[in-house]
Amino acid sequence: MTESAAYKLNGTDRFQLFFDAEARKKTGVGNVIRAVVTLQGKIDEGIFRGAIDDNLALRFLSGIQLWRRWYSRLFHFVNENSNTKPSERLVIHPAADAAALEDALKRDCDLTRGTPLHIDVLYEPLKTVVVISVSHVLMDHAGMELLL
Repeated sequence: MTESAAYKLNGTDRFQLFFDAEARKKTGVGNVIRAVVTLQGKIDEGIFRGAIDDNLALRFLSGIQLWRRWYSRLFHFVNENSNTKPSERLVIHPAADAAALEDALKRDCDLTRGTPLHIDVLYEPLKTVVVISVSHVLMDHAGMELLL
């Protein structure tokens, strides 16, 4: 999929989109895959923002949206928003307390609202905890491993 191309959702994609909508109706959060990574040391916020904005995979994922014609029920993935910086979807939590972790683990990634991914950074005294949340419609466990 290039910046100007659209990718039609196949049957599996449509099932994931249906499941995502149903999960959101029942719990308020769609079908989201998450990875929690703990790094030694406290990474400076500015350095972290720059690193994720320079990451081409995160920039690509940040720009993915669902699109459909008004008369059709068939969705397409499009990426016409490749200028979206991943840091626009970044939330910094100054402390890794229970409330901040709960917020990060309840983060919704809604393709219909243009939020395919979120990144939460939680600071512990000697560690940086990064929670990456991505719509499960876009990737599965293997895809998350590749992203990491």
